[in-house]
Amino acid sequence: MMNLNDVQINFQCVCSLPLKETAFLQIKITSDQDLPGQLVIRKNGFVIDQIVAPLKANHAGIINWDIR
Repeated sequence: MMNLNDVQINFQCVCSLPLKETAFLQIKITSDQDLPGQLVIRKNGFVIDQIVAPLKANHAGIINWDIR
């Protein structure tokens, strides 16, 4: 859990390693307030993906992202 500008954000990331498929991260984010925005994924400091990901208060946003 983290607090940013009076907004409580919860974050969970699970790495899945299927035997015969691409590995992926399941990213789950919740907020106590409605928020517009995007999820920015970085590798070694460089942006490798941006996903439009608005959040609705007290609802989980879940994204499965293939690891590159």
